[in-house]
Formats: sequence, structure tokens, C-alpha cells
Amino acid sequence: MQGRQGREGESRETPLGRKAASVNGSGRQPTIPQRPPGMTRVSKPPATRKVERPKRENNPQRSRKRALILLGVLVLCAAVSLAGGYGLFNLVKGIQASAGPSQTISSFLVALDKQDYQNAYTYLGAGITLQQSQEQFANQAKQLDACYGKVIDYSQQEGSAVYEENGNIQKYSYTIKREHMEKPYTLVLTVQQEQDTGDWKISDYGTLGPDKKSAPACATK
Repeated sequence: MQGRQGREGESRETPLGRKAASVNGSGRQPTIPQRPPGMTRVSKPPATRKVERPKRENNPQRSRKRALILLGVLVLCAAVSLAGGYGLFNLVKGIQASAGPSQTISSFLVALDKQDYQNAYTYLGAGITLQQSQEQFANQAKQLDACYGKVIDYSQQEGSAVYEENGNIQKYSYTIKREHMEKPYTLVLTVQQEQDTGDWKISDYGTLGPDKKSAPACATK
């Protein structure tokens, strides 16, 4: 900022304070107002007060509707679990019920195949063993083996299972092949669950051999 030229042609700078005083017109510098006594010194602005959001009013009808929906879901889940458990129980029970008779018949036929008549006799029920001794059963089986040959193959006929008296008596038809017979024959085996032990035993096996009406002549060799 240029001032007036001096006598020697030099420029002089006018002080800012003096110029401000001349502008004020009083020739004095403005005074800074003093802080009143007792007033605290504020170093930073006061914290802004947070305004809470208005709370949503509870709707009784909406709450009741949600409760009913939740209750319905819980009831549905309980019903599905109960139905699944009942179905699984029946499935396991059915498997156990069929496993016992099948195991008894299979063991009986395996013993006949091996000509182990003493072991085969153990799978017969009391209704047979009380009327027929082990020796009599063995003699019957030996006569059939001598006439038609020993049992060489057997298989259960599909769909032949018959259940009686709430499943406590079951019948199965098997196709039996003997060594000296050209054609197989059907053997119907009946198994029954004994009340005292719960074991499955054979209660009827027919004659162990082919039907007499359709049986071929004895082919003893």
C-alpha cells in the first residue's frame, strides 16, 4: 500500500491501526469488550441435544394376528413330526415282523439243503414237535432225499406272503428244486410267533416233498 511521498521522494507506509483510528473519527483505537464476571469460558460449542424418534404405537390386532400365525406354524410342525414318527414306528415294526419269519424259514431250508435234520428240527413249533420226534422228522426227510434227491435250490415266490391273526401267523410259498426232479415244486411254509418266547417257529410244512397227486414216481438212484 503506497502512502504519501516524503520530501526526499520516499514513500511511507501508513500503519493499519492509525488508519483505522482515523476512519473511526475519534482518533482512538476500538476497545475489545470485556467478558462479564462469572461467565464461563466456552472452548467449544455445546453439544447438540438429540431428539428421540417417536415410538411406534403397538397395534393389538396386528400383534394378535402374528401370534395366531406363529401358533399355527408350531401346530403344523408338531403334526408333521408326530406323523413322521408314527410312520417310522410302523415301518420299523413291519421290518422286524417280517425279519423274524424270513430268518426262521431261511435257516430251516439251509439245514435241509445241508441235510442237517437235527438243526432243521429246532425251527419247528411246539404243535409239530409234540406229535413228531426228531428221529421221525429225520426219517421223513431222508426218504424224500432218497426218492427225489436232496434240496439243491429254493426261492420265495414273489407276492406269496399271507398274514393271518394280526400278523402272528404268516404263510410263504417257496419254489423247491431237488436233485432228481426235472421240474421244481411249490412248498408252503407256515410260521407262527409263540406267545411264551416270542420266537417265530414253523407250524406247518406240508410233507416237505411235492404234492402226491402231481409228484413223479420215486426216482431212487
